[in-house]
Amino acid sequence: MKALSQAFKGISPGKKITYKFLDKEFTRDQKLKEVCQDLRWLADFENISLESLSLREVSDEGLQVFGQTLKELNGLHGLDIGFNYCNRMTGEGIQALSEALTGLPHLESLKFDFFLCPNVNNNEVVLLSQALRDMSSLKHLSLYLSSCGLISDRGSEGLSQALKRLPALESLSLQIYEGSQFTNRGLVFLKEGLEELKALQKIHLAFNRFDKMNDEGVEVVAQGLKGLRSIKDINLEFSDSTGITVKALEVLSENLKGIKTLQYVHLDFSNCDQITEEGVEKLEESLKGVPRRVTFCPNMFDLKIF
Repeated sequence: MKALSQAFKGISPGKKITYKFLDKEFTRDQKLKEVCQDLRWLADFENISLESLSLREVSDEGLQVFGQTLKELNGLHGLDIGFNYCNRMTGEGIQALSEALTGLPHLESLKFDFFLCPNVNNNEVVLLSQALRDMSSLKHLSLYLSSCGLISDRGSEGLSQALKRLPALESLSLQIYEGSQFTNRGLVFLKEGLEELKALQKIHLAFNRFDKMNDEGVEVVAQGLKGLRSIKDINLEFSDSTGITVKALEVLSENLKGIKTLQYVHLDFSNCDQITEEGVEKLEESLKGVPRRVTFCPNMFDLKIF
């Protein structure tokens, strides 16, 4: 990072710049502040993408500095950040980050990964969702939340309201692992948001280790997918969801086979112990003609891929 100004010396501000941080992880606020000092050098560029920025153990103070830096990068088109073990990050830091995002008119791609950030819960998801509502040019959105705080129907409602304001969105990845208390009502909120994404071509929804996921919830998700007019690629994960039975496969089959634009399907039912091999075979039969991958694993010793 120290040689950033030298690396781009002589490059026209009109050129597209993609800066990848590769495998380097920046730990705690001091390292993040050093990154910010160098990133400010890119303020005059018109088309910038920051990829694979991995932050570990940052606090609200570090995020506030980072938010101020983002506000200076008016030409930012892509942002990809991973937050790891950030137990000192709270709503104040997420608020600063959200405010910075609303000032980026050209942002087309946004990816946030939150891993083991216990203070990221409903309130923080709602804050991020409010920022998303102003990103009408956003084409690619990815949110990953694993082992974070409690995320329930309120967080889902916030995300739904944001999706309704993203008319240009072409790809969506929403992955939530553990700690979630979504009920079917929360999935209905999400369905309502999905139905507004008329330009969406690719979707990845992961609801893994959801205690409350059941057949009715899968049906709600399937109905939301059926209304996507431009969808080509569907990836659904329901692993470790003990409330899902063969009935959910029948509902998925009925909804997916009616999508004329579909080109690829990936379904994961790993460790869903109420799903039978016969049920998966029937699902496979109904999807003939569509390239697909169905992972069925009633227990960790019996993996089957169709």
